[in-house]
Amino acid sequence: MAGVLALSGAMAAIALTAAAASPAPSPEAMEDRILAAANAFRADNHLAPLRSDPILAGQARAFAEYLARTGKFSHTADGRDPGQRARAAGYDYCDLAENIAFASDDSGFEENRLVRVFMNGWEHSPGHRRNLLDPEAVQTGVGVARTPGEVQTYLAVEEFGRPASMRYSFSVVNGSDAPAAYDFGGEHHVLPPYATLTENTCATGDIAFGHVAGAPSRYAAEPGARYVLSRSPGGVQVAVAAERRRPSGARPAQH
Repeated sequence: MAGVLALSGAMAAIALTAAAASPAPSPEAMEDRILAAANAFRADNHLAPLRSDPILAGQARAFAEYLARTGKFSHTADGRDPGQRARAAGYDYCDLAENIAFASDDSGFEENRLVRVFMNGWEHSPGHRRNLLDPEAVQTGVGVARTPGEVQTYLAVEEFGRPASMRYSFSVVNGSDAPAAYDFGGEHHVLPPYATLTENTCATGDIAFGHVAGAPSRYAAEPGARYVLSRSPGGVQVAVAAERRRPSGARPAQH
């Protein structure tokens, strides 16, 4: 999840008409079903399931009810963005994303069909799909509300979060007399000679060093680690000082 706040690239809106009325699904049941469907979709794509967070769930439900009550449909419908709503509710995050959608059918929905309407819309929209499959997200909250009136119209909101408690730091020390470069989290850094840079981040993944001689050029980012660079014949030598080593690509422990 890049940056502090990632919104979906589009908003899903679905209007349907069928022949026979169906009993109205309860919003509470729909929340559980959407969460299960989202985690099944992540499992199909080899990602860990999201844990339901009570703060995010309460925020998602409150916003879905606001959208249903007012007839508005926007990530900023209440004058705040998702990050502002999350912090106001007490959720301190490193990264946050939000999906919203509505579905309407004048002859009603069966629960499984309503879940598939929401999920199909999100799965086939690049922005929504990216949020569903964000490997950095570890927590979620789902809210569903129905608009007043006879026509069955539902609003769904799903939040995706990585809490601030998962922030960690590591340092890169350039102990050589020449500039040294590395890439991490989609950013390129150049360290002057004898400089130290400390990264405070929630991002996971590898640190890629340039011009490494006789050693792997990628190292797993580890909480508290120091990556010390020094000159060697033919390139840069990297020495890693850490409490515990993990194979390249391993993620920091999740709390």
